[in-house]
Amino acid sequence: VKVRVRRIVRMLVLHFWVVVEHFQRTGANGTTNTDVQDGLRNDVRCLVGKDEFLMLYPNEPFHTPGSKSRHLAANSVQVLFWNELSAGRLLKGGTPHPPIMACYLNHVHNLMQEVANMEKIDKSQFPFPYN
Repeated sequence: VKVRVRRIVRMLVLHFWVVVEHFQRTGANGTTNTDVQDGLRNDVRCLVGKDEFLMLYPNEPFHTPGSKSRHLAANSVQVLFWNELSAGRLLKGGTPHPPIMACYLNHVHNLMQEVANMEKIDKSQFPFPYN
C-alpha cells in the first residue's frame, strides 16, 4: 500500500510540474529563456523514470534539454490518467474504502477541468465568461 500511495503522490507532484512547464512554454507569454526551459524539463525529469519520460516526450532521449526538445510540454491529462490507474490498483487491494476513493477520483477529475479552464484564460486573453 505504501508504494502505491507514494506513486499517487509522485504523480500529483509530476502533474503540477507538467502543468507549470506547459503554461511557462506555451502561449503568447511563453518563455524563450533556455535556462528556464531546461530547468522546467529537469523538474519533470527528476520525477519520472526513462520509460515514463519516453511516454511524456515521445522519440526523445531521456537527457534531452528542454530548450532542444521538439515538445514544448507534456500532456498533463496523461499524468492524471496514470494517477487514476494507480488509484485503481490501490482500490483493488482493498484500501481505502470505495467512497473515499470515489471522492479522490472526483478531485482528480476537477483538477483536469480546472487546468482546462486555466488554458482558456491563458490562451484567450480578452474578457468573456469562461464557464
